[in-house]
Amino acid sequence: MRRVHAGAALAAGLALTDLEVRDLWVRYLALGGSHTCDELDAYLRGEGEWSAGEHDVAACAVNEDINDHGLDHPVSYSDEM
Repeated sequence: MRRVHAGAALAAGLALTDLEVRDLWVRYLALGGSHTCDELDAYLRGEGEWSAGEHDVAACAVNEDINDHGLDHPVSYSDEM
């Protein structure tokens, strides 16, 4: 299983939205994510690494919000890193 250390990139994308970490976590869970809100918060602070799949679910949650506001998706998916 490939792992990525890209929480900072996810945090940069989140900063472009009006979402709080808890809001992102709810969206992430709805898309199939399995980490806790505290684990997501730590990942956003650059602590640890996640599987490529879990990162992609979180990136999708951020990118969907950004796309809803008419912008392009700035958060890279694991295959783009």
